[in-house]
Amino acid sequence: MEHLRPLFNSVQRSIMDNPVTAFIFRPLTIWRVLTLICSIIVCASLLSGGYQNLPTSSFLNCTLNDNSTACEYGISIGILGSIVCLLFVILDIVKPLFRRNLIKKVINITDLSISILFALLWLFGFCFLTHEWNMTVPFMFAFGKKEAETAIAFSFFSVLCWVILIYLEVSHFREKYLDAYTMSMMSLKRRELADRVHVEDIAEPPSLPPPTIVSSSMPSPVTDPFNE
Repeated sequence: MEHLRPLFNSVQRSIMDNPVTAFIFRPLTIWRVLTLICSIIVCASLLSGGYQNLPTSSFLNCTLNDNSTACEYGISIGILGSIVCLLFVILDIVKPLFRRNLIKKVINITDLSISILFALLWLFGFCFLTHEWNMTVPFMFAFGKKEAETAIAFSFFSVLCWVILIYLEVSHFREKYLDAYTMSMMSLKRRELADRVHVEDIAEPPSLPPPTIVSSSMPSPVTDPFNE
């Protein structure tokens, strides 16, 4: 594996040097796409097989305990989640075009707030759909079991994806703003301390060097040992 390390490093360097591939392969973009896929699967599963006919009726009924609210909630949250993911992918693309840091900060805070909201909505949706599926009478519907279980499973995966997005956004916000603010405050305090020390050095009078004492004793004559 050691001989493949230079090849891997060169590929990684070429990916990071290209802005398009760097944007595609960054963790935030990857998890947004995965969240979008989970939302689409939940919505598509309930739309395709979430409504079935009862043996005694010709009307379409929700396979989740015959509760139309459960199917409507899953479809609605899936559509809204897909739209939000696409919207923030577009904002991630155009965000570098904004020159004001205030606009970027507002986008990041809005992104974090909406991610927290959708994580809670998907958590409620997962619990709601699971409860209605457990309350469904066995063999009540001839079809739709696979679609209902798929919607429940990807509702749980959606919760995980939104939680990971929250973690990535908090890390980015902390690195971009909080750490920069902390460093600026530390540099400001260091500058104030240096100015204070400089003022104290100016206020104190310079100390004179101690006087040098000149000895008046004459050096003893050097005697030649051969003349003794």
